[in-house]
Amino acid sequence: MKRILVLFTSILLFTPFSGMAAETGYVVGHVSYKMTTPEGDPGEMGEIPGMVESQSNEFEIEIAYVKDDYSKTLIKAKPDKDGYFYLANQPLDGLYRVNSILRSGFPPILLIVPPPDLENDATGEAFLLFSSRHEANVPIIDMGETIVALLITDSSEEAPTQIIVEREYGDEKAILDSRKEKPFDRIEGNYGYPGLEHYASSGPKDLQRVAKLALEDRQQFDRAENLKEEADQLRENNKEAAITKYREAVQVYPVYLDAYDGLISLLADMERKEEAVSALEDAMQNCPSPDRLYVHCRMAAQYYMAAGDAKKAIPLYEKYLSLRPDNSWAIVHLAKSYIADSRFEDAWNMVNQGNKSVIYYAVHFDFEKANRTSDAKEMLQKTISTYSDGSLSKNLEEIEKKWESLP
Repeated sequence: MKRILVLFTSILLFTPFSGMAAETGYVVGHVSYKMTTPEGDPGEMGEIPGMVESQSNEFEIEIAYVKDDYSKTLIKAKPDKDGYFYLANQPLDGLYRVNSILRSGFPPILLIVPPPDLENDATGEAFLLFSSRHEANVPIIDMGETIVALLITDSSEEAPTQIIVEREYGDEKAILDSRKEKPFDRIEGNYGYPGLEHYASSGPKDLQRVAKLALEDRQQFDRAENLKEEADQLRENNKEAAITKYREAVQVYPVYLDAYDGLISLLADMERKEEAVSALEDAMQNCPSPDRLYVHCRMAAQYYMAAGDAKKAIPLYEKYLSLRPDNSWAIVHLAKSYIADSRFEDAWNMVNQGNKSVIYYAVHFDFEKANRTSDAKEMLQKTISTYSDGSLSKNLEEIEKKWESLP
C-alpha cells in the first residue's frame, strides 16, 4: 500500500488587449510539488512505515481552459526550476484552472471538482477559482493561489483516497477537506498576490510591466476596500467620519463603485443633494461600467429639475430609463423634462411609448404650464381613450370635464 502527499500551488493571471477578436493575454503561475512516500514496504499486517519526502522539478502541469458553454481545452505548461510558469497569447473569453499534475512514469494527478455545498457557503466553482476583480481594466488578473494535498492510499473502505485543497486569493481562502464531516470552509485573511509579486520583477519585460501595474492596482484596491469597510461601520453613528472615509476610498481607487454607492446614498440620506449629485457625476465619469448606480440617477435628475436645470436632468432620466425600460415613473419624468427644455416632439414620443392613461394624464399638466393648450387637450383625449387600462384611479367624468373646458 502506498500513501502519496502532493502539495501544489498555482496562481493564474491573464492580460487583455482591445480588439475585435477574443482578448488574449498571459496565464502565469507558481507550482510547488512535494511527494511523501512510505519508507520501505508495508508489513504483513499492512502497517505503514515511516514517510519520506522528496522534491522534484521534473513535472508538468495541465491547465483547463473552460468557456461559457463548458467546452474545455487542456494546455500543458512546464514550470521553471523555481516552480514558476507562464503561457502567452491565451484567449480570455473563458476561465482557467489547474486540471492535473503530470509526472513521468506516474498517472496524472487530477484535481477533482467537488459538488456545490450551499449549506457551507461554498461551491465547486468557488473552491476552484475565485472571481477576479477587473473594474480598473488593468491588463492582468490574479486568479489566486491553490494548495492541493492529495492523499492516495487504496480503494478499501478503511483507507479511501482523500483530498485537501486550499484556494487563496487576496483576503479570502476556501478549503476543501474530504476527511471532515463538513468538507468546505471559508477563512478571511491576508493572502496577498504572490504571482503578481514575482512577475513584477521577473520574466519578459511586457509581463513585468503589466504585473507591476496590476500589483499596484490590487494594493490600491485593498487599501480602498479597508477604508470603505471602515466607512460602512461608521455611517450609523458618525456620519461625517463615514463620509471622510468614503471620500478617501474613491481618491485611492477612483473606479471603486461600492465606495461611491456608499458615499452617494449617505449624502442623499443627509439631504446634502448637491454633494451627492457631484459624487454621482464623478462616479459616472471615472467608472467604466457605472450602470448599477442607476438608482442615484433618479435622485440626481430630481435635484436638477428642482433647480430648474432640465438639460442636466435629461441624460440622467434617459440613463435611468435605459436601465429600467418601460418604467412608467421614468417615462413621465423624462417627458416632463423634455417639455421643460422645449423638446415637445420628444415628449410626445416618450408618452406614446408608455401608452398608459396614467402617463398621459400626468404629463398634460406640464403642457398646460408651458402654454401648449392643444397638446394638453390631446393628452387628455389620449387619457380618455386608454382609460380602460386601469392604471389611473382618477374619475373619468372629471377628466372629460377638464378636456371639455380646454379651448
